[in-house]
Amino acid sequence: MMMSIDHGYANEVVINAVGNDEQEHIYPDFSSPSKTTNTNLILNVEDKQLHVHKEVLALWSPVWEKMLLGDFTAPRQSYIDGKRYNDMLELLQCIYPPQKPIDNDNALIVLELAEEYQITEFKRRIENFLVAKGQFSVDLLEISQRCSLKQLTEKLIDHCAELTTNKLESHPSYSSISKDNLWRIKELRVKQLEKHMSYLVSYKSEGYAYSGTTCQTCVNLYTMNHKYHQKLCFHSKILKLARNLDIPNQNVTEEEYVNVKVEK
Repeated sequence: MMMSIDHGYANEVVINAVGNDEQEHIYPDFSSPSKTTNTNLILNVEDKQLHVHKEVLALWSPVWEKMLLGDFTAPRQSYIDGKRYNDMLELLQCIYPPQKPIDNDNALIVLELAEEYQITEFKRRIENFLVAKGQFSVDLLEISQRCSLKQLTEKLIDHCAELTTNKLESHPSYSSISKDNLWRIKELRVKQLEKHMSYLVSYKSEGYAYSGTTCQTCVNLYTMNHKYHQKLCFHSKILKLARNLDIPNQNVTEEEYVNVKVEK
């Protein structure tokens, strides 16, 4: 299926995967003036030209509106330093009909440009895409807080609170986390640990030695062939159960270990 809108530009054909199908879309490449509409601005990026319309850019971005349609007469050419040609082309193809969709390949590229040019509509679309995608990371938190994406930032704070302190603090982007967000991450982490401690203590009060279903160390220690734990794992350190465990001279499954009674 080919979707085409006549901008009067030369076109770039792009294949987009939609489910198990592929759809062919045609997006303008802006490499030459439009033959049917009056392009009135040339963006020079990496010694290449992008032929665009001032009014279209101004409609999307207050930064471009002020720069291109302000009191002074804007030049027909604008030189954009510090930007990649392919990134600016990607942004323009998202702006101009048929509007290239946000995907894994262009989301962060377009987000950085949308932040700089204050294109709030695309920031909203990208935030919704990244939240729905659900692949959270510390790197993404640094970008999200810088671009003021509140919904995404909340999800990323929850994600970071699940990380161990060592894993979080050793991450290259750790120093970029804002003080407020770092405080919230650590506050959530404390609450999670308090909840976990409460759960462990409730097991102890019922007379059970709790390992937790993911702690293989607990299971390994329990299956050792001596009467008492000489080496403590995390859970037994917390509950101080090692001295009270009567360890049978046999192997047991993890499920059986969870229900081992503690000697009173």
